[in-house]
Amino acid sequence: MQTRQCWTVLANKAEDHCSRIQQELSSLQQRLDGLQANERRLRQLYAEYHERLSRPGAQSHGMQDAINQRQFMRQLTELIDKVLRDQSILHQGLKQARQQLAEAQREKLKMQALIEHDLHRQRIAQKLQEQKQMDELGLRQFHFRHA
Repeated sequence: MQTRQCWTVLANKAEDHCSRIQQELSSLQQRLDGLQANERRLRQLYAEYHERLSRPGAQSHGMQDAINQRQFMRQLTELIDKVLRDQSILHQGLKQARQQLAEAQREKLKMQALIEHDLHRQRIAQKLQEQKQMDELGLRQFHFRHA
């Protein structure tokens, strides 16, 4: 009985699919880490500018300077909001990629189980074939002795 190569090919494809999804997960996680670092930097910068504006006895450089600082802080707030939206999108992408990975791993396990089942069937068929040959040999010897 021949081994079915289709299960091995399908198992390899499932393994490749799992690897691709894991690489995608890694890439998404790196992007998320970068966005989180950007958020921390933006929040720190915002806090520094906020402290400058609210510091008692701070030297005022005039109305235009205060307007510029407030405008810059508003832009920082908008950037923080954008980073948070991007993080939310990436979190959703990570969730979907994890679900895809779980599905791909189930498929891979299924293919491996089919390979093992096929090998088990081959071993049983081989044992039956060997037993049949042993039975035939025993019958020949029996007939040879009594002939």
